[in-house]
Amino acid sequence: MRNLMKELRVGLRQYPRLHGALRVGKAAFARVHPSEIQHQHRRRAERIQTIEQQVQRIEAGRRVDDPAPVLFLNASSDPFTLSFNIATGLVASWGLRVAGQPVTYLVCQGGIGKCVKGTDRAHPEAPPPCSSCVKLHSTWYPAERSVALLPASNANRELTARLGTLTLDELAAYRYGDLNIGGLCLPSARWILRRSDLPADPAAQPVLASYVASAIGLARQLDELFRATRPRALVAFNGTFFPEATARAVALARKIPVVTYEAGYRTLSAFFTSGVATEYPVHIPESFHMGPAEDAELDQYLARRTQGDFTMGGVRFWPEMKGVSPELKAKVEAHRQVVTVFTNVVYDTSQTYVNTIFGGMFEWLSETLKLAAQYPDTLFIVRAHPDELRLGRESQEPIEQWLGRNGPRALKNLVFIPPTEYVSSYELIGLSRFCIVYNSTVGLEAVLLGVPVLTGGLTRYAQAGAAHSPADGDAYVKLLGEFLRDGPPPIPRPQLQAARRYMYYSIFRVGLNLSAFIEPLEPSEYTVGPIEAEDLHPDRSAEMGIIYDGIIHDRPFCYA
Repeated sequence: MRNLMKELRVGLRQYPRLHGALRVGKAAFARVHPSEIQHQHRRRAERIQTIEQQVQRIEAGRRVDDPAPVLFLNASSDPFTLSFNIATGLVASWGLRVAGQPVTYLVCQGGIGKCVKGTDRAHPEAPPPCSSCVKLHSTWYPAERSVALLPASNANRELTARLGTLTLDELAAYRYGDLNIGGLCLPSARWILRRSDLPADPAAQPVLASYVASAIGLARQLDELFRATRPRALVAFNGTFFPEATARAVALARKIPVVTYEAGYRTLSAFFTSGVATEYPVHIPESFHMGPAEDAELDQYLARRTQGDFTMGGVRFWPEMKGVSPELKAKVEAHRQVVTVFTNVVYDTSQTYVNTIFGGMFEWLSETLKLAAQYPDTLFIVRAHPDELRLGRESQEPIEQWLGRNGPRALKNLVFIPPTEYVSSYELIGLSRFCIVYNSTVGLEAVLLGVPVLTGGLTRYAQAGAAHSPADGDAYVKLLGEFLRDGPPPIPRPQLQAARRYMYYSIFRVGLNLSAFIEPLEPSEYTVGPIEAEDLHPDRSAEMGIIYDGIIHDRPFCYA
């Protein structure tokens, strides 16, 4: 705890705006008495247990035609809270059970070893908080319907020691049978260490080694379990953190269907897919068309976003939003044109699929700013992602640090906006002749505002053809040069309509609204609403029906 507080004090001295935001948040929490918080948590546990008892009574009165269970796994949400993603898996499993589908919860009891959220970045050698996690999860998952993932054998401890002698490259390429275990673990190591460049961190090798050993131990346990239970399907959170990614790989190798899920774009919405949820694969049927009602609904949503009025996964990225300063406006007036460059959080696991044009975000940014030096009449505004310095998840490779170290920070035609400066991205878009993104969703929003976009990586919205997406780095540099010299072509109306169609479908058709079942309790914590178990039956809820049909009958996870 002392080390954590020391890190916080150092961070707050470095980022005074963050310190101010923390004071505001602390004042808000101070209004809630600790006894009231304890009461809320106790009431939440009682509500979950009540619904669980109702579900069991319904199960007891129904005949089971197919005993093959659907397995649920979430080993990578916060071990100390009921997160939105844990709540999502819980209500989805109840929906299956009240419809007569057997469910088994895969519950870690130290069996995963070094898990992601249980890793202390400052002290990677410290053991994860297994006892606290197990105690909390025992209040959510009934023991009689759970399978415990137990601690590894001596052989696995020997494997851990052996892996400790390998290099980072050897660990990243490590295979266990047909599984690329090292590749499955790499995103998790980057996420917990808050960096993409792992060799720069001395903790990287032991963290990745422990994850590879943990993944191998988990793969062994799950392979035996799958062989013994022959499950109907596996439902896993996220699909990218190494426990769920490993479980998915083992299941698919045994021809077991896998569904993953993540928070959706709207508050209290969830996205389910038979692919990897963090990649947000969206398949829009040709029969879907936007009408006046859909256009109005999308416009209302976009209007709220332009004011910063949105959350995703319980995170509000914009505690405030302000306009462009007079100083920046003066710089805009002094240049022929403006290009805004939107960066990403480099360690985000949702970016693992993106590096198709460049090897990584900094390589893309380097090539982009090389051209900036050749066009002094163009003002380049580099906008850091507002989540880059979120308290507790601060990037260890912040954009500002990279700019200062690599030279472009000194460019006279470059303006950097740090993540703690809540300047409206939408005003920046309005000032820009075109925008450049790595793969951020703000690129899609820029297109919807009529501003052309050039991407440096594979985006979720590439299928919509909304942005200019070069095939490789050379094509990117060539196209960027043409845009800077001559300007980009205007966005054709069919392309704009395709972008609107994609965004609407991503938000309102595949984002399942779970607000009838899940309620926010406090930041990053949730509770189950005051519902009856029968409310979760697929015949009584459109959302539960979609989830049931998607898992059991392999139908699309979307509203009709």
